Amino acid sequence: MKKIIYTIALLMVIITACKKSTDNIEPTVETPVITSIQPKNPKPGDLVTITGTAFGTVSNDVKVSIGSKAINITSVSNTEIKFTLPDGVTEADLSVLIKNVTAKNTDVQGAKISPQVPSAAVPTFSNIAPASGKAGDVVTLTGTNFSTVLSENVVKFAGVPATVKTASAITLTVEVPASVATGAVTIQVKNVTTVMANGFAGIFTVATTGGNAGTPGQTTVLSNILTLTTHVTTDAEGNLFVLSPPYNYGIPRLARISSDGSSTKLFTPAEFGYTDADYMGVIGVTADKAGAIYVLTSSLLKRENKIWKIASSSAAPVLFRTLSNDYNFSNSLPEFNLAVTSTGEFFFISHDSPPTVYKIDNIGKVLSYLFASNPNNFDGVKYATPTDIAVDQNDNLYVSVSEVGFKGIYKFTPTKVKSVIYSSTVNINAPGALASATFKAISTISLNADATAIYIGDIEDAYISKMDLTAGQVTRIAGVGPGMYASPTIGANSIVRVYPLRIHYDSRNQVIYSLLQKIKL
Repeated sequence: MKKIIYTIALLMVIITACKKSTDNIEPTVETPVITSIQPKNPKPGDLVTITGTAFGTVSNDVKVSIGSKAINITSVSNTEIKFTLPDGVTEADLSVLIKNVTAKNTDVQGAKISPQVPSAAVPTFSNIAPASGKAGDVVTLTGTNFSTVLSENVVKFAGVPATVKTASAITLTVEVPASVATGAVTIQVKNVTTVMANGFAGIFTVATTGGNAGTPGQTTVLSNILTLTTHVTTDAEGNLFVLSPPYNYGIPRLARISSDGSSTKLFTPAEFGYTDADYMGVIGVTADKAGAIYVLTSSLLKRENKIWKIASSSAAPVLFRTLSNDYNFSNSLPEFNLAVTSTGEFFFISHDSPPTVYKIDNIGKVLSYLFASNPNNFDGVKYATPTDIAVDQNDNLYVSVSEVGFKGIYKFTPTKVKSVIYSSTVNINAPGALASATFKAISTISLNADATAIYIGDIEDAYISKMDLTAGQVTRIAGVGPGMYASPTIGANSIVRVYPLRIHYDSRNQVIYSLLQKIKL
């Protein structure tokens, strides 16, 4: 009996031990395997499918990564995992973990995912409203795929940059630039040029304010308040600003003449804070690209020089800057037009002998800029005489020089890098190709809005010419040649002799002013 009990106890021990041994064995887990990943070069937003085995069916058990970037999956089955490729994924290997077990990749094409750069939607341009107007107007441009970031939309009117005021995906509101001319409006969105809608040319027409009618070369005389001026410019409304009388005939005064010659205003010394006894003189006038007028005054009695700003035809002069150093304009008056940059610096040519180009900097200091006696400035020609200056929309300075045996036009960048626009030693006036065209004198220059053309006055042969830098041609646009200059009746329209001592191109109305003659182009 004892033997039986012992045997039964031994069997019980063996059975219990076997059961414990069996309980300690972990169940076998099937290793997940990737057999295919498609596509390998998806675009953001594309659906990617991972095919394989042993993926399970629980989303939380699945972790997908491309490089270090975790990917949110959209679905999982035992044989497929799907996800949508998000933005910002760079090229890297794809990996999959199922319950923290790394899936084995048997895809013969490997595990590398190479996302494509999404192609930018091509912007389109279909309408301008209104399609005509003047500088300062706000117009609406309609299209598709514009950027909502203002700076990523670059708009130009006939090549002149405009200010974008508001932007949506389908509309831009834009302020018409100051130096606007009739021509095509262009839009670039993130450096991509818009595609024009069928039948749409994108032309914006400048509404003229100066009665710009008649045939090319036709001249209208606006006033007889003076017969000579060395300073002439126009404001944003097309009004003409000149000095009257010329500085060597008494106290110079500023005159504003309406674009049709119907009204004239002479500014008084009191409008600039002086009395007649102060011997105030207006000795220079110019306009910036927005059409604001700047006036340079000098008082010998008070020994002060100031620059004033006239923002519009209805605005009073406001002090803009007082010159800080004791520059004596009585000995060296600005001989010709002033020119102003977008940063508020001014250039003028002095009445020295030989004339010198000076700069008035942002603190009002008058600095020598270009010496006529320095042969490095003008093609190695010693004592080349500067005759006029102009500034383009990029603040490059243009200087014309003229001697009996040499004529030239030069461009100086804001960092004073020089380039030659034109030079010749021939002493006759002959139009033609830019390389061979000649002038008897280059007495004055004026630029169009984008500096692709230079208008040139030749006072000795009494012609005004256009130097087209794009076409490489010089053509005469006004004048009938040398002879006694005589001003016709005020308001008369005729083809007449011109006296281009000083000219100004008004890009808003596309006319040339020569003294008080308005010449249609």
